[in-house]
Amino acid sequence: MIVATDRTPSRLPLLVAAVGALLDVALVGAHVVLGATRGASVSGVVAWLPTELIFVLNSLGFAGAALLVAWRKPENRMWLLLSAAALAGGVFGFTTEWAIYAQLRDPGTPGGQIAAWQATWGFQPIPTSIALLLFLYPTGRSVSRAWSRALWPIPVYVATGWLSVALLPSWPYNQKSGDAGPIHNPFFLRSAEPALSVLNNAGTVVLSAALVLAILSMIVRYRRGSAEERQQLKIFAFAGALVPVAVVLWPVYSGTNTLTSPAGALAFAVATIAVVGLPLGI
Repeated sequence: MIVATDRTPSRLPLLVAAVGALLDVALVGAHVVLGATRGASVSGVVAWLPTELIFVLNSLGFAGAALLVAWRKPENRMWLLLSAAALAGGVFGFTTEWAIYAQLRDPGTPGGQIAAWQATWGFQPIPTSIALLLFLYPTGRSVSRAWSRALWPIPVYVATGWLSVALLPSWPYNQKSGDAGPIHNPFFLRSAEPALSVLNNAGTVVLSAALVLAILSMIVRYRRGSAEERQQLKIFAFAGALVPVAVVLWPVYSGTNTLTSPAGALAFAVATIAVVGLPLGI
């Protein structure tokens, strides 16, 4: 006797991705409202410019990509990574603006200190998620058991890059890079600053190593993969070809802060187009 089995794909990934997308919309919406209403009115802090909408679209782009993958292939864990990247961007933008609001615009509003601390390291999860995306695309798994060991730089970067930035004084939207400015990291360890700076530099090296290993794993995946997987990787390569443009544009900026400069925003926009185009191959 043949027993019928229910092969209907689970809708839980789509539901979770949808909830994450709604939360991301709320976060980036609050970011835009808080930023647009302050403009350049807060002394010592980089002015909110329309170019910031690029970073909003970046976060929403990740969320949309997560929804697309969760809908088309819920068994592929790439949706979870894309959703996490979207929320990382949304939280970073919101906490940056909330720190300004709670500490400078309406002092005494709850959450200002925690928001300032989170904003100091809140950007780090975004390049971390991109490195993971490179390792796991398009199946959501590493190319082999042996190559899964090449993921070791990711947790090392979390322990070095994230931790060091979370305890250093720099706050991303102060007018001068590295200046104490009007907003401070409440958990800054002054006595450990030299060691933390070394650790932060080491974290950058580790992240670079992770990206190199991720690219090498994709080359191996292409050589070993099926015809379908090779086609997916070709789509990836087409979208990913835009990333070097972003890398070149990123340091070529004018103004007081890379993140809010026109060239910095354009670089982030190009990277967004590349990343959001990746799910089309899944």
